[in-house]
Amino acid sequence: MYRSALFLAAVVLFSGITAEEASKNVTSGESSKSVSPEDDGKALNPADVLDYLHPYPVDFLHKSKKYSLFCDNKVNYITAWRKCMDINQELATIESAEDNLAFLAAVGSYTDYVLTSGTDLGKEGSWMWLVNQRQIPGWNQFSAWDNGEPNNQGPEDCLVGFNRDGVLYWNDIPCGNAYCYMCQELIL
Repeated sequence: MYRSALFLAAVVLFSGITAEEASKNVTSGESSKSVSPEDDGKALNPADVLDYLHPYPVDFLHKSKKYSLFCDNKVNYITAWRKCMDINQELATIESAEDNLAFLAAVGSYTDYVLTSGTDLGKEGSWMWLVNQRQIPGWNQFSAWDNGEPNNQGPEDCLVGFNRDGVLYWNDIPCGNAYCYMCQELIL
């Protein structure tokens, strides 16, 4: 349910549909809020859309992740997000030291950049994981930025992980560039 609410939010953000149109597609339980009648007919502000999503899914922290690296066809950030969704997975998040090690294991000996769902496209300098709307660093203050990163040299709004000498570091890169990408599957 959460994935469909997130997709709905993306549709609203990029299409400019009205709150009434969006509310017709949201089923109960996907949100802790409902669209109020006075909002009908008004275009939603992107910040308001996020208020309709529950920001911390109760079961999210109680699941482990299985990461899958895709390098057969390098793609940009939005395409990577869509490709993960096409296989019923999510573009990866790295929210703990354990996640960082699991991501590194999935990367293996590959040393080039690998796209994650991390971004500051919404507000410069305010990093978050696209798939669950959590801040970076998050609830446990974990991050793995390389020295001097994020530095926003040019339009660098997407987060990649890369293996340097057996340690996974993060860097900010332009979202339009093509890289390998990591999808994740949440496991009970």
